[in-house]
Amino acid sequence: MSGVVQSLIKSVNWQDPSKFKIHFTGAGASKINLPEHILTIACKGISLADVTTAPIEGYIAEEWRFAVGRLESYQISITFLDFNNYTLYRKFSKAIQDFVREYPDSQKFNIDIYTTDNFTPNDFKPVISFRDCMLVGIQAPMLDNSAVASISEFTVSIKCSYSKIF
Repeated sequence: MSGVVQSLIKSVNWQDPSKFKIHFTGAGASKINLPEHILTIACKGISLADVTTAPIEGYIAEEWRFAVGRLESYQISITFLDFNNYTLYRKFSKAIQDFVREYPDSQKFNIDIYTTDNFTPNDFKPVISFRDCMLVGIQAPMLDNSAVASISEFTVSIKCSYSKIF
């Protein structure tokens, strides 16, 4: 590698993906009832949504014609480490069961994700915000006697109407 490329690599401020926090707000979030610090501490990782469209296609005059169509809804997955006798799992499970009997407007919530860097560890800046989110699935934690020292974890699947990237 040339010296210019090596100095460029050394000067890049790489993002540390482990310094983030999440925040739920809105009507549905109040029903889940989890404070921000608990969500952030228990969150093992977030799989952000792929941005995809539903293309418009047609075979016209012996040629394929296509254009970008509507944006598909976003699906994100958040993996949580559980604590205190499956407290988080029970809260999410109860929320998704209660949401079945409610109007969509009272189910929806917003998710804001913030990160910080090594230089200002307490200065969190917004990265992405998902709006009009709804719980669509909760993966059950595995009860296993053979893994005595492991921490239980489960994944929550969430559909979102749109996102805003800062």
